[in-house]
Amino acid sequence: MARVEPLRGGLYARISTHDQQTLPLQVKAMRQYARRRSWKVVKAIEDVDSGASERPQREELSKRHGAVR
Repeated sequence: MARVEPLRGGLYARISTHDQQTLPLQVKAMRQYARRRSWKVVKAIEDVDSGASERPQREELSKRHGAVR
């Protein structure tokens, strides 16, 4: 029987200012979500950027690993 590899995914957490304290909570929630589904997290990006229309780290993650938006 063939071994089934777990789905691989990347995490992208973002806040708009350094004053916000939710970044660790976002990452924790996403890691728990992935763990419950037996997914393998291959990359986690934490971004602090106010109102930016371009997010190069998110785009790199999307291009490299594919993305669901």
